[in-house]
Amino acid sequence: TAEVRKQWYQRRVRGDQTGRPPAVAHGPGRDIWELQNRLYLPTSDIDIVIFGEWLAPPLRTLERRLIENHIADPATMKVLDKASVPIIKLTDTLTKIKLDISFNTNNCLKSAEKISELLQHYPCLDKLVLVLKQFLLQRHLNEVFVGGLGSYCLTLMVVAKLQSCPRHRRGRLEDENFRCTSDRILSSFTGFGFNYNNTGIRIHNGGSFFNKNEVSEMKGSMLCIEDPFQPGNDIARASYCMFIVKEAFKLAYTWLRRAVIAPRKPNEQVFPMTDSILGTIVKVDRGIVDYRKLDKSTIGFI
Repeated sequence: TAEVRKQWYQRRVRGDQTGRPPAVAHGPGRDIWELQNRLYLPTSDIDIVIFGEWLAPPLRTLERRLIENHIADPATMKVLDKASVPIIKLTDTLTKIKLDISFNTNNCLKSAEKISELLQHYPCLDKLVLVLKQFLLQRHLNEVFVGGLGSYCLTLMVVAKLQSCPRHRRGRLEDENFRCTSDRILSSFTGFGFNYNNTGIRIHNGGSFFNKNEVSEMKGSMLCIEDPFQPGNDIARASYCMFIVKEAFKLAYTWLRRAVIAPRKPNEQVFPMTDSILGTIVKVDRGIVDYRKLDKSTIGFI
């Protein structure tokens, strides 16, 4: 099918990117969970981890070499050396794919393996995550370094909701109506039935919710998600704009509910006007279509 072919050439183009920066840095590189688990949008960044022995991450050295070897567009490069996990952000000159490069972050590889397990257990997890990723991307709420909600935390939020339902725990989502499942998840993300001020999310051992105010290390952030591999560590602390994300989810939920009841109430105006229910909150704009064409045309030059 066209969708399978699209995924094939995107994996070909994206897979090539995991080798170019590490080669310049003279260290082995590994792509992180999005590429391994195929939870990426056509315009998603690629997260790369480079392993090596350094006293400190060679951020500026790699920045210089990427420019010298014409791999990165200098105008797109950002070195976030003050972040909790220092990274280099850049856009590849050949494919126009955006890359995030970090160093010696072993937890990222553990996270990739965990997500792979969860994808096998919950058949619709990838669909739910991809729709919500596109939703956040189109509202510029997906970048963690400016307080947005990143892919990993978003995925764990969806998993936590699925774990909270006994039927979902049995992994029988293949029988579940996708719209109903997404509706329930959006409903919980808006704050209905979930108190962001007091509640933390834990997916370890089947998942649970806890009072984050009783854990000193987890006080102070609106969204609290416990690290599956380091109890007591809040991996969502950097999403300091979660209150904006929450309001976006709330508005999306309202639009979806209005779109669902519209066929039964012809006089009820649905905003924005679209050709589908999901289209009320997610768009495939011209930029994405053009980017897919760019991916395909790039294969011949790699």
